Amino acid sequence: MGEANARFAEALRRSNVDAAIAADGDFHGVAVTARANQAIHTVLDQFTPLLRRVERLRFSPLSGRDSGE
Repeated sequence: MGEANARFAEALRRSNVDAAIAADGDFHGVAVTARANQAIHTVLDQFTPLLRRVERLRFSPLSGRDSGE
């Protein structure tokens, strides 16, 4: 999780929204994988496209820069 968070913060510093979203997904994926709960995976598969749209809105403006710190 620490490595993914560091990549996330660096991506935000570089204004690389795609890399920030990927790192954020990796960060949260650690906990999801550790739970090994198929229901969580199913729900996330269903809602991830919407979440990605929201993340793109969140991380694109300057207000999202503080999320990785």
